Amino acid sequence: MTFLIRAATLADIRQMAEVAGPPVTVRSLADWMDGDSAYAAWHLIEDDTGRILGFQHVGRSEALPRDFCEIATFLAPGPLPPGASARLFEATAATARLLRYAAISARIATDNVAARIYYQNRGFRLYSSENSRVSMRFDLD
Repeated sequence: MTFLIRAATLADIRQMAEVAGPPVTVRSLADWMDGDSAYAAWHLIEDDTGRILGFQHVGRSEALPRDFCEIATFLAPGPLPPGASARLFEATAATARLLRYAAISARIATDNVAARIYYQNRGFRLYSSENSRVSMRFDLD
């Protein structure tokens, strides 16, 4: 199966909400996208039939230093084409560099082992642990 990594748009919202699943809704994604600043970006993986297999968002967070952005990743259940999730992150990281961020931060539920492995495989490292969440960072230098 072939795949394409591209910028996500409002036209993709319905499929993106299906990939994310509850509690994410079409409305909440549309509001999130509409409320984004110029310092945010959305990328997605699309298969050769136009089906969205996953997406990522990076943007500012009040909880982080100004030169950090926060990442959110949503992947469809089941296997992805080989290399798809790595290429998705490469596109996201490249855009974060263009937006002049120094690092990407991921806040992950402690029990979300799959997400921790995903980010660790991309080169993220643990930098904070609080309550039921861990924070991992990827330096963009």
